[in-house]
Amino acid sequence: MKSVLAICLSPTFQKIMVFRNFHVDEVNRCVRLLEIASGKGINVTRVINDLGRPATSMAQLGGTRTEEFLSLCRRDNIDIRFVRVPADIRTCTTIINEEDHTSTELVEEAREVSPEASEEFFRLFMRELPAFDAVVIS
Repeated sequence: MKSVLAICLSPTFQKIMVFRNFHVDEVNRCVRLLEIASGKGINVTRVINDLGRPATSMAQLGGTRTEEFLSLCRRDNIDIRFVRVPADIRTCTTIINEEDHTSTELVEEAREVSPEASEEFFRLFMRELPAFDAVVIS
């Protein structure tokens, strides 16, 4: 079966907070909370896997929550290859308002990747590339 390598240049913890209704300038209590490993490349891997095809993500991960990120990937059956970097993995938050059928994204900017980390990432990419039939960079 053909396999895909999905490059994730900006991984993130995605926190999804669901509210019956959300009001600005008021205290709002969520009715559901979910946190997943995310980022465009991680999400591509998730969807390809859900479609029944094998896929692997490749990313740079760093900071104090790296093991937590890897645990979330394992929980969701996301195979990931990565290089370690000093910068923390960012967190983005989605607010879902059930009553209004709206969602709002609060996006934390990605950290700058050092030239050394970029070179290590490219070396990993070149080592992994022969094992895959296709590459998605998103």
